[in-house]
Amino acid sequence: MPFHPSIVHLPIMISLILPFLILSFFYFIKKNKSQFSIWVIVVALQMVTTISGYIALESGEVEEDRVEKMVTKSLIHSHEEAAEIFVGFSVISLCLGILTLLMKENFKSHFVAITFMISLITGGLAIRAGGLGGDLVYKHGAGKAFYSQSDLTLDKSNLESDYEVEEDDNDLDDEMKEED
Repeated sequence: MPFHPSIVHLPIMISLILPFLILSFFYFIKKNKSQFSIWVIVVALQMVTTISGYIALESGEVEEDRVEKMVTKSLIHSHEEAAEIFVGFSVISLCLGILTLLMKENFKSHFVAITFMISLITGGLAIRAGGLGGDLVYKHGAGKAFYSQSDLTLDKSNLESDYEVEEDDNDLDDEMKEED
């Protein structure tokens, strides 16, 4: 089993949640319902996004040669470039999050707004990279690169034992053919 598919979902999901957390936390801070120290949670999630995104990027690189046997290099390259841009923006978002934490009080609102905007862009880039990866697997068959030959051979005996056609189903099929 390849490692790449097991890690890619984490940075995607966190990057989609972060903009909502940023807005929520900022709202609670502004309404004096929370201290600004809660921002550490945003920074921690940004760090997890960046690190897991980088691990996903590297694991994709490691598994690329095997997938190239099933899918054209240009499709893989598009996915790879989208992932690199996503990880780059997650680094920018992380840096902004840290700067926001360290800023003087009168500048924090501006940095929260910028961090929010960059996190929205990062989420969109995560969707793009993930969508291209999904296309590789589901439209272009990249996942087949990790199947053994026996996995690719259909064992019809298993299908017949797991699924039995009832007489009523055959009658319904015959009725539908007659109507056409």
